[in-house]
Amino acid sequence: MTCAEFSRFYSDFRDGNDPALAASMRWHATHCATCAQHARTMLIGSDVAARCAIEHEDTGEHSLSALFATQRIA
Repeated sequence: MTCAEFSRFYSDFRDGNDPALAASMRWHATHCATCAQHARTMLIGSDVAARCAIEHEDTGEHSLSALFATQRIA
């Protein structure tokens, strides 16, 4: 697996439907610091998106901005 393939197939990997792809992606991320960082960044982004509503219903405050203001993203 190349770094370009890692990037191209990342969303398929996250879908979790292909065990062979998952094994190849995990192996590559273990041996490539750049792709490991890419995977961590994508995981953080997915986590933030899953936990945030676009706009807080009561105040109209932009929840994503509020989260970034209070939480350090490594």
